Amino acid sequence: MAANASSWTCEATPDTRLNTHTYPGGKEILVLQGLFRDEQGAYPAGTWLRSPRWSRHAPFTGPEGALIYVKVGHLGAKFLAPPLAS
Repeated sequence: MAANASSWTCEATPDTRLNTHTYPGGKEILVLQGLFRDEQGAYPAGTWLRSPRWSRHAPFTGPEGALIYVKVGHLGAKFLAPPLAS
């Protein structure tokens, strides 16, 4: 895994809304349970989403909530590393 990469599971309770946020190193989401949503659509359990570097979204859930697996910082992360000192 890239140095700036991380992963976790997230349980979003029903009717949760998050502020718009950006992923400099890209992100992948696997919906494990429920229905995960953002301004692009609604994603049921089993859906895998892959978003490129610098992607943005404002996720939310409806009455069913969602359990998701999230991995960030690994898509193009080598471009995020500071330059090496000469």
